[in-house]
Amino acid sequence: MFAAYQAELYSVADAVETNLNSIEANDDVHERRAALAQIELDLGQADSLIRQMNVEARSDSNQG
Repeated sequence: MFAAYQAELYSVADAVETNLNSIEANDDVHERRAALAQIELDLGQADSLIRQMNVEARSDSNQG
């Protein structure tokens, strides 16, 4: 189960890195704001994944 979370978390991290690079390389204010908004969404998704992993870890430790 954690392998799937880890893969998704890496995917989100890659998306954040791509958007950060986009911000650095782009002078258009609107595109930079859009990239920042996407980063915010991606970070929210990463936070949610980490919370889900925490719940899974706690439930596994309670069962064992």
